[in-house]
Amino acid sequence: MKKKPRKKVICKTCDKKFVQKYAYRPSVYCSKECWSNRNPKVLRKCENCGHEFMGYKSELNRKKFCSKKCYSKAQRNLTKEKSHLWKGGKTKRSTILRTRAKYLKWRDSVFERDLYICQECGVSNGNGKKIILNAHHIKPFSGFEELRFEISNGITLCRDCHILEHPHLQAIAAKRIEKERSQLKLF
Repeated sequence: MKKKPRKKVICKTCDKKFVQKYAYRPSVYCSKECWSNRNPKVLRKCENCGHEFMGYKSELNRKKFCSKKCYSKAQRNLTKEKSHLWKGGKTKRSTILRTRAKYLKWRDSVFERDLYICQECGVSNGNGKKIILNAHHIKPFSGFEELRFEISNGITLCRDCHILEHPHLQAIAAKRIEKERSQLKLF
């Protein structure tokens, strides 16, 4: 078997010409010293406290703080308008209410009262079946603020029966069913 000829290459660190050590593997640096100098340390200022610190050249865009303590202090100051993720407080009020402990307690109370059984079709979990249950407001959540957390205004429904109560969710359910059918055809 004939050996491959070795190429002459220019070192990325010192711009010196050298012959590659191995023909099958391209070399980039002429020596171990050049390899270790490829990423030198540079002096930088901490964005939080202004303290000067040494950091690698390759981390210029990422490492902006001298310590974890300075990083965490800077993160605590990034609230609301100062955060890059802030979108002007666009979270809907109903979404906020539905994730609060008061709402979750109401939902669990409705489930316990109805013994975790769908009050429309009578289906429940067990014997290998997994049914998704929803707590449905009899009088709408958006229209009756005073009844939002009344247990008497709630009823336990399975996901399919709950969708029948909300016509605007039926299109979403149809897409979900179609997706499940297409996945069954794959197997």
